[in-house]
Amino acid sequence: MKTLSSCVVATLMMGCPGFALESEPKTPTDIFLAAYLSYQKGEQAEAKGQVKEAILKYEGASELLKRVQEKHPDWNPAIVEFRVVRITKALKRLTPDQEAK
Repeated sequence: MKTLSSCVVATLMMGCPGFALESEPKTPTDIFLAAYLSYQKGEQAEAKGQVKEAILKYEGASELLKRVQEKHPDWNPAIVEFRVVRITKALKRLTPDQEAK
């Protein structure tokens, strides 16, 4: 029962807007998860035509992934690089006149 309760709480927290930003992620897994959630919010904003919001979310995700790469270079580098590439493509798509950060 304790495990089920923990899963429910974790699921609810992940679904709350801004959860990833309420507390500073500490582990590389937490940082990556915060980046992934920010990326998803960017996709949602982009789908709604909210370009500025999408760019902000993608840039936030990019900064988090840079932190993983710098502080934890051995943590799943292929997965991190895959996400970096996806974010870079999204930023280039939304800011064609500027170079993606």
